[in-house]
Amino acid sequence: MDDFVQYGVALSAAQRAVRRAPWIESGRVAGSGQILPLPPEGEDLELGYQLAPWAWGRGLAVEAGHALAHYAFSNGEEEIFAVLRPKNERGSRAARRIGMEWVGETDKYYDLRLQIFRLRKGDLDSSVLRPGPVER
Repeated sequence: MDDFVQYGVALSAAQRAVRRAPWIESGRVAGSGQILPLPPEGEDLELGYQLAPWAWGRGLAVEAGHALAHYAFSNGEEEIFAVLRPKNERGSRAARRIGMEWVGETDKYYDLRLQIFRLRKGDLDSSVLRPGPVER
């Protein structure tokens, strides 16, 4: 798990996502993404991302999250989680587009009541990121 707590992992995935976007010419940082152990015991891994408001709605969270999930799974992890505040609709949509499924609510993490999304290794490539016949 210590391998995931590296700035290079999150930066690399976010840079790939942002580099392809036309608004990077502005020189502004769009956001960050990371995989970190969830408190309190650090047994579960959290996929997290934060974006500047100007970068919302452009698919960056989904692209960076998908890249980070691939990294976690290619390094031996079997599942990762996203924890979101109940009213975070944008975050919920991004988690689902990454391929995560809603599994319920808990107050296990961060002493807050949070929505939990999970992605298992075998479910990643069956996510909605795969283009359907109409999108090809």
